[in-house]
Amino acid sequence: MEDARQRQFLERETRLAEQAKQERDEFLRIIQKQKEVEEQERRIEEEKKEVLKKHSHQLRTQIQTNDEKSKQDRLDYLEEGRKIRQKIDEERRKIEAIK
Repeated sequence: MEDARQRQFLERETRLAEQAKQERDEFLRIIQKQKEVEEQERRIEEEKKEVLKKHSHQLRTQIQTNDEKSKQDRLDYLEEGRKIRQKIDEERRKIEAIK
């Protein structure tokens, strides 16, 4: 009778130990999976930040390029006006010289 009790006790202890090991393994698996998900989310966020940073840089470059072009267009326009006035003045002088 005592042997049967001892055997039942050992079997119960073995089952509990196996169950505890399974629960621990499952816990560790879940923790590992959570770490992987967090790492993937972190990488996605980093990629999003990089895309936004790149886009922002492109926009700034485009704004700067457009600003420089606008300034150059204005300078070209003013230079063209100066050349036209100069030509008109030369024509007037020629006309005055002829009179």
